[in-house]
Amino acid sequence: MNKSGPGNVYGTGGWVAVCLGLFLLAACGDNTPAPEQVPATTTSEPVPAAAAGTVLWPLPKPVLDRLEPQARELITALQKDLQGTGSTAGDIAAPEALWGELGQTYLAYDFADAAAQCLANAQQLDPQNPRWPYYRAVVAQRRGDFAAAKGFLQHTLELRPGDVPSLLRLGRLALEEHNLDDAEQLFQEALLDPAATAYAHYGLGRVAIERQNPSRAILLFGQALTEQPEASAVHHALGLAYRDTDRLDEATHHLALAGPQAPRFSDPWLEEASRKVTGARVHLSQGSRDRRAGRYNSAMQHFRRAIELSPDDPSGHHNLGVLLGDLDRHQEAVGHLQSALELEPQRIDALFDLAMARSHLGQLDQAVSVLDRLLTLDSLDHEARRRRAAIYLQQGRVEMARAELRRMLATDAQDTASLWLLAQTEEAAGDHRAASRLYESVAVAEPDRLPAHLGVVRLRMDLRQYGLVKGHLEAALEHSSLSSATRRPLQHLLARLLATCPDATLRNGQRALDLAQQVFAQEQTLPHGETLGLALAEADRFAEATALQQQLIDQAQRAGAPTPLIQRLEMELASYQRGETIQADH
Repeated sequence: MNKSGPGNVYGTGGWVAVCLGLFLLAACGDNTPAPEQVPATTTSEPVPAAAAGTVLWPLPKPVLDRLEPQARELITALQKDLQGTGSTAGDIAAPEALWGELGQTYLAYDFADAAAQCLANAQQLDPQNPRWPYYRAVVAQRRGDFAAAKGFLQHTLELRPGDVPSLLRLGRLALEEHNLDDAEQLFQEALLDPAATAYAHYGLGRVAIERQNPSRAILLFGQALTEQPEASAVHHALGLAYRDTDRLDEATHHLALAGPQAPRFSDPWLEEASRKVTGARVHLSQGSRDRRAGRYNSAMQHFRRAIELSPDDPSGHHNLGVLLGDLDRHQEAVGHLQSALELEPQRIDALFDLAMARSHLGQLDQAVSVLDRLLTLDSLDHEARRRRAAIYLQQGRVEMARAELRRMLATDAQDTASLWLLAQTEEAAGDHRAASRLYESVAVAEPDRLPAHLGVVRLRMDLRQYGLVKGHLEAALEHSSLSSATRRPLQHLLARLLATCPDATLRNGQRALDLAQQVFAQEQTLPHGETLGLALAEADRFAEATALQQQLIDQAQRAGAPTPLIQRLEMELASYQRGETIQADH
C-alpha cells in the first residue's frame, strides 16, 4: 500500500531554508498586498536594483543536486542572466520578465521559497501584471498560507476582473473559511466560463451541503459529473448527499464509484509554469497521472525513463516500486524501493511502502525491521505503528500488538482503525467480552461499517448474550444513514434471532416475519429463504413454512449444495411438518 500523497512523485530531497527578515519596501506608489515573509535560500547573491528606490529580494539559489542536468542548466542560465553575466544589455532591459521566468521555473520544480522571492521581485518591477500576484497565490496555497493567498488572488482580480482561475481558487478558500455567501457568489460568477462549470458546480454543491440542502447538492454534483465524468471524487460527495436524503441505493452506487480524481479547471498561467519542467520531471508527472488513471503499462514506461534521465533521484525508483506493488509484483517492488532508499535513506514514505511489500511477500520479520527504522525517524507516525501492530498480530505476538495499540489509543481514544485492530487482537487472545465491546465502539463511531456489527453479533452470541445482540441490532437499524448494503444483513440477522433465539422471551414471530419478508423481497437467496421459513414457523404458519422449505431443498439439490446444508434444511422441514419451531443460536 502506498502511504504517500502526490508529493511522492517529486521526492523529498531538498535544500535547507534560512529565514531572513522582511525587506522594507520603498514608498513607490505600490498598492499591492504586503508580501508574506519569504525565507531566503541557502545561497543568495545580490543583484542590481532595476530602478532607484526599488528594493529587491536577493537572488535565491537553492541546491539543485536532485535535478537532472537539463533542469540544472536551465535554472543556472536564468540565474546568470539575472546576475548580469553572460548577457547583453538588451537582455537586462526587462528584468521583471527574467524574475518572473525564474520564479515560474522554481514553482514548477517545487522550490516554493525561491519562487516566492523571485515572483515578489517580478511584481515589484511590474505591478500592473496580474500573473505575478496569481503565481504568488499559488505558492502561498502550497505553503499553507491561505490568508496571503486570498490577498494575492483578490489583487489579481483587481488587475484582471473576472479571471476564472482566481475566482475558483478564492471560492475554495471561502469554503474552507465557511464563508458560504462569498463562496457561492464566486462559484456563480465562474459559471460564465464553460471550461470552469464542472469545478464551479462541484463548489456550489459543497455550499449546498454546508447549508444542509442535500437535494440541491445532488443536482449540482450531478451536473459536475455530466460535464466531467472522469472526476471520480464527485461520486463520493454525491453518494453522501443521496444518503442524507435516504436514497440508499443511489448512495451505494455512487460511493462504489468514488475515486481520487477531483474536478479540474483550465488554468493557463499554471500550465505555462508547468511547461518549464523538463527531463525526468515530465516523466514522473505523466507516470503519476497514468497510474491514477489505471494506465499501468504507460506509467511504468514513464517511471523507467525518469530513472534513466535522473539516476540519482530516488523518486523514479520509489514510484516504480509503488506501481509494481499495485500490480502484485512485490519482489520487483522491493528492489526498486531499496534503490530509492539507497539514494535517500531517510525517505519515510519509501520505508513504509517497502514494509508493506515485505509484508505482502510474507517476510514479516523484515517488514517489522523496516517499520522500526521508520519509527526511529518519526516516532509519531501512527499508521506505521498500526501496521506494525497488525504484523505482530499476524505473527501471533498478541501481547506486543495489544501493547502497541493501547499506547496509540491512550493518545487518541477515537482512533477507530486502532480500535478495530485491538478488537481483533482481543478476539485472537480469547477475550471475547473485551473484543465485543471494542467492535461495538467501532460500530457506534461508524454505523455503516458492517464488519463491526458482525463482530458484535458473533461474539455476543458466543457469550449467549442474546438480549445484548437484539439491542445492538435494533439500535443499529435506527440509523437513517445506513446504506442498503449494511441495513439488509442486519435486518436478516435480527429476523433470524427473533425467529430462533434460545431465549423464548426474546422471540417474536410476527416481527421476524416482517423483517424476513422485506429482506427476501430484495435478495431471494437460499439463506434468506431459510430465514423466511424459520420466521413463518415462529409465526405459527407451518403450512407456508413447509411449502417454502421444500422449494429451498429442491433448489439446493439442483445447485449441488453441500450435503450438510441439505441435511439441515431437511431437518428443519421435518420440524415444520410436526408443527415445531426451531431454536438455535446460529
